[in-house]
Amino acid sequence: MAETNPECIFCLIASGNTASYKIAEDSKALAVLELNPISKGHILIIPKGHGEIGEKIPEEIAKLIALISKNISDKLKPKDIMAAKASLFGHDVINLVPIYKDEDINSERHPAKKTDLEKLQKILTEENQEIKKPEKKKESIKEVKKKSERITLKNTWLPRRIP
Repeated sequence: MAETNPECIFCLIASGNTASYKIAEDSKALAVLELNPISKGHILIIPKGHGEIGEKIPEEIAKLIALISKNISDKLKPKDIMAAKASLFGHDVINLVPIYKDEDINSERHPAKKTDLEKLQKILTEENQEIKKPEKKKESIKEVKKKSERITLKNTWLPRRIP
């Protein structure tokens, strides 16, 4: 991949010179929330170098895609996640689109509210915390001793038997 282009919006985002809602990052790429998403949790994987990725996605970027896809699946519970490569302004990016109904890469995009993006960023960036199960309290079983009663006609009722 080539060096960064100071006029490319994706290079500016990857270098940290433009505000974005970062989800994850490694040495080769950055994952940010799409500002005009197709569905809730739509993420852009932006390689840090300007240019094309090529036919085969580099291993580090593929690992980042797998990590983010698992994170989306665990936290947002979509039916499926679609990954699609796109070239915009001479910079290849990968769209990760959670599928909830019948969305695809050509579905209509809607501008997201800043508060929604911030909430989604918080959900997707917080660590998976194991849910601690409350400890069951041990119930003490008290032995109850009953006094044995003698069965007599006075304390027992039986239905009358008809032959």
